[in-house]
Amino acid sequence: ASWGMHRMGDAGAKMPKFEVFQNSILTKNNMEIYEKWRGKTVDDISDSNLTDLIKDMTHVCFSIEATEGKSKLVSSSKTLAHILPDLVPPIDRQYTLQFFYGTKNHPINTNDDGQKVFEYVMRYMYDLYRKNEGFKNLALNTLTEGGDFCSSLPKIFDNLVINCVRKGITLKKIVYYFHVIFTQTWKLITERIKIVFSHKHNLLICIFYIFVKFIDNIHITNIIFPCLC
Repeated sequence: ASWGMHRMGDAGAKMPKFEVFQNSILTKNNMEIYEKWRGKTVDDISDSNLTDLIKDMTHVCFSIEATEGKSKLVSSSKTLAHILPDLVPPIDRQYTLQFFYGTKNHPINTNDDGQKVFEYVMRYMYDLYRKNEGFKNLALNTLTEGGDFCSSLPKIFDNLVINCVRKGITLKKIVYYFHVIFTQTWKLITERIKIVFSHKHNLLICIFYIFVKFIDNIHITNIIFPCLC
């Protein structure tokens, strides 16, 4: 009955026998991975171990037999999010795929397609927490306050994705608006610089410096995510 699967009718996703589900979770390899990362949180993950974490979580996620069918991403990611809630966000079609790909029908029916989505969402979440201190601090404050739907940093990230989709905001729209803002800002900067610098060489150096500093310090989620929490 988990996740509404009892309401999906004959054509919907079905759970396998409990023994199959249980055994797929408790394989020797999976148990070693759980133990390896047990007690770790988002704060413990850095550039040096993020790739290793994503590799391990991807292996576990797509070894779990939570449903009968080709697509494992949604059911298995939700299962894994309960096993290691401080490291893995749940992924679904209605919100996660809608936010990241603009449609809940993005292909995930093969393991290769599902793994690409899982790895992308995982890396995006960790990049967000590592590169956006404002959002991270806000999330930590929310975590301290507690609540059933604010039980971990990955779940707070999931709440953010849900909130975005409910407001009609997707990653594609954020990137588009960022592009518009950046283009207009760049145009304004270059126009102002032309007034100050008449020598072509100095102008190019100044523009290049501003561009590098701007890109180095900005994360597109700084623009919109804090407004949605």
